[in-house]
Amino acid sequence: LDEERFAVAYNDVDYCLKLWQQGLHNVFTPRAEAYHHESKSRGLDTTPENAARYAQEKANFYAKYQAYVDQYDPYYNPHFNNLFENFGLK
Repeated sequence: LDEERFAVAYNDVDYCLKLWQQGLHNVFTPRAEAYHHESKSRGLDTTPENAARYAQEKANFYAKYQAYVDQYDPYYNPHFNNLFENFGLK
């Protein structure tokens, strides 16, 4: 894991994309149940320090994967807008 550039945010996505770049696959099964309790162990990014860290990690992610985000994401529904984080319809 790239703990310097993705200490808290985007480390899971960075890991999956690294595996994908090596020819491995992310597999989905509708039979599995997974629960992600966002920020439960670390708290929300409401302090200025945490908000700044999140903004930097987001910038790091886009610097590393901008071409992937802009041109190719086989798992992103093409009916959704990818300009915002709310997954709104195009």
